[in-house]
Amino acid sequence: MPTLDYTYISNLTTQWGPALLAAIAVLVVSHFIAKAVQWGVARLIDRAPGMKKHNEGATPKETTGYQLGQLGYWLILLIGVVGALSILGLTEIVAP
Repeated sequence: MPTLDYTYISNLTTQWGPALLAAIAVLVVSHFIAKAVQWGVARLIDRAPGMKKHNEGATPKETTGYQLGQLGYWLILLIGVVGALSILGLTEIVAP
């Protein structure tokens, strides 16, 4: 049966732990910011005078504001993922 090297596990934890927690925090914060952007964009666009007539009879998830809000959500979340990856030192993944 293999033995565990606790010093190796301790070194990994001290090396990657703070960066991993910071990356998770960035993802959580970016999710909430993205949800706020999604809600704000959807609300702003759906209240525009021209959009009220355009959205008549549409379900809430088929309105123009909701769809553009979804676009804003995914763009903000993508920025958060890039930030989290750069915190972890995985900048090669997001480089062109």
